[in-house]
Amino acid sequence: MKQNKEKWKTIHDRLARELGVNELSKRYYSYMQKNALGHEFPVSGFFSWDYVCEQFVNEKYINQCDADRFIKEKISLVELCLRLRGEEVAQANAKFSTDLAMAATRDATPRSGFRVPGSAVDGLKAWNAKMNSVFEGQVAELNERFRRAKAPLTYHNGFIQLSMDQQIEKSIGKPFWDLVADPLWKNVDIDMKEALDRRDSNYKDPALFAAKALESAIKIIVGMHFTQPTTRCRMWSWKSQGTPFRALIILEHSRTLINGLAAKVLALNLLRNFDGVKALFAPVVEKKRTSRL
Repeated sequence: MKQNKEKWKTIHDRLARELGVNELSKRYYSYMQKNALGHEFPVSGFFSWDYVCEQFVNEKYINQCDADRFIKEKISLVELCLRLRGEEVAQANAKFSTDLAMAATRDATPRSGFRVPGSAVDGLKAWNAKMNSVFEGQVAELNERFRRAKAPLTYHNGFIQLSMDQQIEKSIGKPFWDLVADPLWKNVDIDMKEALDRRDSNYKDPALFAAKALESAIKIIVGMHFTQPTTRCRMWSWKSQGTPFRALIILEHSRTLINGLAAKVLALNLLRNFDGVKALFAPVVEKKRTSRL
C-alpha cells in the first residue's frame, strides 16, 4: 500500500537524519544477467523502504563500529516505529469525539435503500477500543521482551529509556507515563524525558528539568481546581480522588532525580505563589492527645 510505503520512508529518513547518513542500507542494486541467447544485459532498480529497514536491523556485527552504538542504532529504529504508530493513535483519539458526533448524526438520519445493520456509534467505539488495545499490547510485548532479555530498557510515550529497577518501574514509572500520555500533561512529559535522558547520559542539570516537570504539573493541577483566589484547602482533602493520586505519582517520579525534601519545598512554594492562590501542601496531621494522669 502507498500509505505504508510512505510510513517506512518517514521512519527511514528520520533515523538516517539522526545518524547522519543518506541510507540505512544499500537501496540501489545493479547487476548483469544473461538472456536466452547468452547475451548479457544490465538489471537495476531500488529496494523498497521496508526492505532497506529490514536489512539495517538484520545487519551482522563485524566490528564496523562500537558494539554499544551498533545495538543502540538498531533499537532506535524500533523506537521510531512505535513512536510513529503512537502519533497515529494519538491523532485518532484526539478527533474521536468529533467522529463520534458524526456517527451519532448518521444513526439519527433516516436512509433509504440498503443499510448495514448496527449502530455507527457502537462500531466506532469498538474500532477505537481495538486500536488502542492493540497498540498497548505491542508496547507491553516490547517491554516484556526487554525484561526477559535482561535489558534494563523500557518504552514509554515515544522513547526507549533506561529502567534499572523493575519494582520502581511497575509502581511509579508506568503509572506516571500513562498519566502524562494525555495531551494535558504534554509539558510535563517533555521535561521529564529530558531529565531522564540527561541523567542516563551523565549530562548536566537533570534535576532542573525534573523540577520544571513538577512545576508544570502543579500549575496544571492548581489551574484545574483553584478557580477562586481566596480558596484555601489541603491537598489531601480534595474531593476529586484522581487529583491527589496524580500529584503523588508526579512527585514520586520527580524524587528519582531531585531530593525528596527539595521536591516538597518546591511544590509548597509553587502552590503558595501561583496566581495569588493560598494553599497548604501538607497532609492533615492530628495532634496526639496526652493523658494528664
